[in-house]
Amino acid sequence: MGKRRATTLLCLCALAFLSAGALQRSEGQTYTVNVTTGHQDIPATICSGTGCVYRTGQNLQESTVTFGNINKSTFGQYCYYDQLDGQVYGQPLVVTNVTMQADNQTHNAVVYVVTMNGSVYAFDGTPTAPSGAPGVCMNGQVAGPIAHRNLLSVVSPGSTAASCASLGAGGCKTIAPNVGILGTPVISANTGGSTTTGTLYLVLESEVTNGTTTTFSHTLFALDITSLTSTATVPIIVPAGAPPAGCYGTNFSQLHIQRPALLLGGDSYLYIAFSMMDGNQSPLPNGMLLAYNTVGLGGTSTPLCLAMSHGAQNADGAGIWGGGGGPVYAQDPNDSSKHYIFFNTANGVFDLNTGGIDAGDSFIQLSNAGAATPLSIVGSYTPGDQYWRSNKNSQHPGCSPEGDVDFGSGSPILIPDGEDSSWPYLAVSGDKEGGLWFMDWTNPGGYTGSSTCSSTINSDPNVQTFKISTSFPSGPLIHHSPAFWENCCGSAPTNYLFVGTSSQGQGTGELLQYQICGSGNPISSVSPCTQAGTYAYQVSGTPIAFPWGATPSISAASDSQSDAIVWVIWADGSVVPSSTGFTWSLNGEMFPAAQRGILYAFDAVTMKQLYSSNDCRVSGTSVDQINPATKNSIPTVANGFAYVGTQGDLVPNTSCSDPTAACFNTGTFYIFGHFNSPRTVCQ
Repeated sequence: MGKRRATTLLCLCALAFLSAGALQRSEGQTYTVNVTTGHQDIPATICSGTGCVYRTGQNLQESTVTFGNINKSTFGQYCYYDQLDGQVYGQPLVVTNVTMQADNQTHNAVVYVVTMNGSVYAFDGTPTAPSGAPGVCMNGQVAGPIAHRNLLSVVSPGSTAASCASLGAGGCKTIAPNVGILGTPVISANTGGSTTTGTLYLVLESEVTNGTTTTFSHTLFALDITSLTSTATVPIIVPAGAPPAGCYGTNFSQLHIQRPALLLGGDSYLYIAFSMMDGNQSPLPNGMLLAYNTVGLGGTSTPLCLAMSHGAQNADGAGIWGGGGGPVYAQDPNDSSKHYIFFNTANGVFDLNTGGIDAGDSFIQLSNAGAATPLSIVGSYTPGDQYWRSNKNSQHPGCSPEGDVDFGSGSPILIPDGEDSSWPYLAVSGDKEGGLWFMDWTNPGGYTGSSTCSSTINSDPNVQTFKISTSFPSGPLIHHSPAFWENCCGSAPTNYLFVGTSSQGQGTGELLQYQICGSGNPISSVSPCTQAGTYAYQVSGTPIAFPWGATPSISAASDSQSDAIVWVIWADGSVVPSSTGFTWSLNGEMFPAAQRGILYAFDAVTMKQLYSSNDCRVSGTSVDQINPATKNSIPTVANGFAYVGTQGDLVPNTSCSDPTAACFNTGTFYIFGHFNSPRTVCQ
């Protein structure tokens, strides 16, 4: 049984049925759930100590959306705002009880949405339930923002979001046509007063051209959540020669993107992770992790810096990709004065085992001793076949076959403390070979491999490696971060892990559920822990394909079996909103037609579909449809609503052959919730 329930165990298995007929919120409903970080943990009592960020994806305080009232007749799209100035990659964040300066009104909840064209939008997160068609909210008005601010002009006059064709090797791939605010921001919320105040932290990438010279930059912003005005603006310039070697400033912003979610732990430091731009060619630039002290943050703030490799031009560096997640934070269970930051790396060379700083394909345990001491790696785990994995970057041309087999394709999550009796402090993540990796984050295990081309690991010091795929490279691969949920009810508690897979463009990726055993190896092929897991499937029993995988979210009133829901957004990984058959070329890269996105909700135990935004159809057309989602889109579920950010318009026009056209650079924000009365239009 989990350590967090040592004193009180409250299991409300019947709660879902109490509200099964409630299609309308009571007048006295309170809105209390804040989602302030990407892939959240709610409540935050899943760990020992304070300030932990495990990124399990859970909201265990959602009692409004339940099995009894989530279906196509009672739940659906309230409204949308399709005039965002850029695509939405970051997860929407939610803060309750905020008095916004723009209208001098206190809102039950405000949702903060960022775009790839450098904007921050604040929306009313609890609109009145509509009685008509989707798109209509709040007395017949389309749901516009309470406040909006574009930050590009703050960086410098004439700045634009950075063009993907100018970053790195200009490959663009699945991030196009520009890069602005890519990583999910983080919010520090102050809930002690009559209304909530706080600071939203984000990183903006931009470029500006003067004559024949184009300058690229990253800028850290701290914004007042009540006004979106800046409380601090910090140019991210990594000091040349800052320890350790490899934290260099030359072309930093042209070579790197800031994709992982930002981390704000319990130590007052803001952690910002970088990778090289997708599409870069070898030699790859090294990824970095920066740490800013939020106390006294301002334009002269200098970050602590940790480079993932030495930065030499003849060796590939390691990137921190994120895959829908971000670095995680935990306190040492045996020493409250110590805390650690954990993240994964992908690609690159490796020499941590011989005293170097090259950290390709590794799970990193980081310590921050403060301004007087650089960030330092105090523990790590690296697969024994790292030498074989790194050949993808041409470091070891004698190895065969070459393949994209990153260990750190997604971010790790930490399992709530004590859930597994044998391994009370587990970290888990997936890789592009189709493996789930379990590490003891108090003692990650290090490296016991050798410099050979073998892809076989006879023994490794991590807790377990569980292979989903048996047919690499054509089998299921993992590009995203998993989610965790404990079913407390029934004959015994059952821990579940939810994993999104993809299959190298074959369109057969799945959303999978696995059981964590509770003793011995976390996952076993022996009953009651099954190797096959359970696919996410429609009522007919047909598995649903997620071509690029997915990062799921969990909502439940508690840990009860009856009401846990797995939420996920279907996306095909394309970057251009268009109709079927339309293709687009940018800098030599061809992109397939993007398909409409779909918001799904599944029973967390059976994985049967409870709802999809494709269910309610009129004359064959979904009335809840959403625009194409991005590869890393994550739904935010809080206070009875689901919030989704996507790319923009679906309908191509003649101007769409121009990669600067607005149809490539717009975004849409959606609010889903319950209706005042059941819809009768659904066929």
